Amino acid sequence: MLFKEAMMEFIFDCEVEGLAKETLKNYSYNVKKFLQFAEENGVCAVEDLNQQLCKKYVIYLRREGYEESYINTTITISNLFLAYLYQEEYIDVPLGMNLIKEKDKVIKTFTDEEVHDMLQTFKKKRSYIDMRDKTMMMMLVDTGIRNSEVCKLRTTDIKDDMTLFIRGKGKKERYVPFSPALKKQMMKYERIKDSYFLDHFDLPEYYFLSKSGEQITRFVLQWMVAKAGEKAGVDKEKCFPHNFRHYFAISSLKNGLDLYSLSRVLGHSDIQTTTVYASSIRDEEIQELTVKSSPLMNLKGGRR
Repeated sequence: MLFKEAMMEFIFDCEVEGLAKETLKNYSYNVKKFLQFAEENGVCAVEDLNQQLCKKYVIYLRREGYEESYINTTITISNLFLAYLYQEEYIDVPLGMNLIKEKDKVIKTFTDEEVHDMLQTFKKKRSYIDMRDKTMMMMLVDTGIRNSEVCKLRTTDIKDDMTLFIRGKGKKERYVPFSPALKKQMMKYERIKDSYFLDHFDLPEYYFLSKSGEQITRFVLQWMVAKAGEKAGVDKEKCFPHNFRHYFAISSLKNGLDLYSLSRVLGHSDIQTTTVYASSIRDEEIQELTVKSSPLMNLKGGRR
């Protein structure tokens, strides 16, 4: 069986399973990368794939100097492809690669001061675009939802009990709470939005719209964060929308939210994914949190 045919069939199967477009693109890229390596090493048909080639591929990725997390992502996707080939009986024996050990990763996100300064760049601006952008940034800070989830948010997803109904990765659904401060900002945004689009008909149901009344894209978010970061003097390498998700997670842990609850809010299917944020909290911050949550310090009542 030709590599091209096998890859197309695998991606089609993933599409049937309901995987997102971005996920499918990522799968296609990584499977193609693995198969190109196979061809460069004299393996040109599915039936000829072997365990020795798999080991060579891991060595190749390490020698190329890729980050451990990237290598493990590539290995995971390649393993899914190989498992599919075995399941469909295109190869006779199961093949796969072991994940490599990753160093403990400390996430460098925004400081409280940087977030404050970025939000201040929108102060006293009342245009539709400025009000929309400030509301989007406040939502990223307050809820930790993903860029794609902001873009796909519908007006009907905003509930009266101050939660957002989120359709996440892999069609997983969850409710994410938001604060009264964000609610107040959303009310301001909605008034200006209604006025701005007063003469528009048949608008899409998305909550955040472009100035022409279309669904916003992740590039709008990227541009907005980069622009606010530049005005606030924040390191441009920090200024990407997903960093607000990191900021939300780390800040929530510092403020006492437990890992399990945080995992649910973020939409992680595995709590291990959430634990990476815990390693980004400094020892002195952990000490302060421990004192605040001490059972003895919070003990009330009892015999005197």
